[in-house]
Amino acid sequence: MTRVPQVLPKSLDSCSLGSGEAAELARLEAHRDWLLDMIAHQERPKPAKPAPLWFYIVMLFIIAGLGLTLFAGVTSGQIAASFLVWTAVIVGLIIFVAPLRVRLFGTSFYAVEIVALVLSGLTAPDVLILFWIGGPDTRALLADCEAKISRLKADRL
Repeated sequence: MTRVPQVLPKSLDSCSLGSGEAAELARLEAHRDWLLDMIAHQERPKPAKPAPLWFYIVMLFIIAGLGLTLFAGVTSGQIAASFLVWTAVIVGLIIFVAPLRVRLFGTSFYAVEIVALVLSGLTAPDVLILFWIGGPDTRALLADCEAKISRLKADRL
């Protein structure tokens, strides 16, 4: 996920717009437009390229070879059938959970990333980085900006 710094461009700086309520309103509206652009950029779907045909053929042969090896091991008594069943259940759960997205400290992570952090052993700097990455959500910043704009417009009336 690409992180965009939440800093106003130089053209939206309050010094360049002057002072007063009109300048503040113009600055907030420009900030709102910038946040809307940032949200649109984050929500844009990423084009997925399909894998080439040879990749699927190679994977099919690998899976078939692994299946034959496991079948031979179970029929000869060298691999316990219960081990094979538990392995299939655990791998199935991993395949189901791996692509799930989880929000943690205001940031979206894959469940596998969180599991990897926990298994690798979180240290204090890692946890601080997670809190720092979270920061305010872009939608929360947009809602705050919209509230300030509506307050300024209400005060003008």
